[in-house]
Amino acid sequence: MGQDAPNPNLMMVVAKLRNGVGFCGSYEVFQSFYLLPLFFFGHRQILI
Repeated sequence: MGQDAPNPNLMMVVAKLRNGVGFCGSYEVFQSFYLLPLFFFGHRQILI
């Protein structure tokens, strides 16, 4: 996970989420809900 960091800002956000949540299970859910809209908005911007 730390070897190939494509976006430093994204890694910072992920680190903040992990520190804020604290629970591994909640962190997994947070990551899923955070990445899904990110991909959708990214694809929408590319299509538009």
